[in-house]
Amino acid sequence: MEMERVIFEEHDGIIKTEFKKEYLGMKGIWALYGKRNEKSDYVCLNVGKGKDVGLEIIYDLGCFHYVSFSEDGTKRYINQFGEDCGFCYKLGQTQEYLYPYLASKYNVFFRI
Repeated sequence: MEMERVIFEEHDGIIKTEFKKEYLGMKGIWALYGKRNEKSDYVCLNVGKGKDVGLEIIYDLGCFHYVSFSEDGTKRYINQFGEDCGFCYKLGQTQEYLYPYLASKYNVFFRI
């Protein structure tokens, strides 16, 4: 399978590249990129490494699309780049706070 390819892409609620089940069970490294609008540059929002990249991304997309952002978090979210991202989350629920927050700010794509 070709590496370093976009495996999901969405702009303004329109899916440009759909996720394919061939990524289930694949181990590797993924990155999530986003941009606030068409004129801005893409920025790296998150990276991960796993034994099943496809399953992890499906869960992340579920949080992105179907979990509403909540402002009842108690711990400031600092990303792996050391940046305070401007919201709080509850311990053990990082993805459930992070992805709804990103959904409200960015058009995104995942790359492996």
